[in-house]
Parts: sequence; C-alpha cells; structure tokens
Amino acid sequence: MREVTFNAPRVLVRVETSYDAGATFNAEPFTQLWMTDRPGATDYRRGGQRWTWPELSRLEGWELGRRDNDELSEAFWIQRSSHVPAPHVEVRSRAVGSDVRHAMLASATRACLMVCSGGCRHDAQLLNAIGHQIPGQVDDRPTKVNGDRLQRPATEGAWRLACSEKGSVVVRLLEGGKQVVRLSLSGSQWTNERAEGAASALLKYVRR
Repeated sequence: MREVTFNAPRVLVRVETSYDAGATFNAEPFTQLWMTDRPGATDYRRGGQRWTWPELSRLEGWELGRRDNDELSEAFWIQRSSHVPAPHVEVRSRAVGSDVRHAMLASATRACLMVCSGGCRHDAQLLNAIGHQIPGQVDDRPTKVNGDRLQRPATEGAWRLACSEKGSVVVRLLEGGKQVVRLSLSGSQWTNERAEGAASALLKYVRR
C-alpha cells in the first residue's frame, strides 16, 4: 500500500482536469492528482507526487480536509489522523506531584513539553495531534514563531489560549484564568503553521 512520504501534518492534493489531444466537443475530461507540501508553489509538480483516485481511497492514517480553489487548480487538503501516532515522535510521560508531564521527542531531541496541571484531561488523540505537528528534526536553537498568532480569545465561556509573553513559544490553555495545560516548544524548525496546529489541538482535544 502506498504511503505519503512528505513530513508534514497536512498536504494539498491538486486536481488537474484536461482532455486528450484531438478530443471532440463532447469528450469526457480526465483528472490527474498531484500531492504537494508546497501549496502556494506554481511549480508544484517539481517535488510533488502523482497519485490516483484508487491509491488515495486506500490511504490509511489520513483524513479528508477542506476543499480549496485558486488560480492554479481545484484542490483539497488531507491531514494526518489524530487516531494514529506520529511515526517519528516518541512520547515520554510521567507524573510529577499532581501534574503529568509529556515530553515529545524527534530523533531523541525534545521538540515540546506538555504539562497537564492537576492531571490529564485528554486522551491519546491530543498527543497524536500535537505529534503530527512536530518537525522531523529539531535542534537546540531558540524557537522563533509569531506568538501573537497563538493568542486566542475566550471560547465557549472561560477557555482561551494565551502566550506567556509576546513572541513566546510557551502556550497555556486557561480555564477561568487557571492554567489547565502548558505547552513549551523547542527547536528552530518550528513554523508558525505547525505551532498554530499544536495550539489549536489543545482547544479541540482537552475535555471541558
């Protein structure tokens, strides 16, 4: 069974519609699928992967995302399923007092640390979802992402995401001003999109 080889939490599948050369007016079009981890690139075929509909229908560990359409083609996203662990990530969990610490490592280097205050209010889906956002390789250099983009207003009452300070890569999930989860990111390979994906997973998978 074919697998996606891109190291990305989601990829874009472009749908190219065309006709055979010399086709008549009432000829049926045919489509080609191009998978890419460079959604904005005009030369997406370079480095992209050609797929078929049957291959895509048998793909495991991925879920269908939203549709897309731009000047290049129609397209749709597929994203890694939170029901499947990230294959490149090792999770080490341990209790420290009343808290639970989850260290997530890529190639034996810690990429992020999640601390659940007063115990865990989540299941494996949260760890999987964050794991899919972790870069394939991380170093010990400072993480540089836009902390303002991780700030979220209160949602469904008292829940909100907040950075510890502007530009920080420590994100806290708060309930009525009290910390529920703290997520610390490490390594210069983190991007704004990956950091946002990890932060959004807290709001989606931590139980109210």
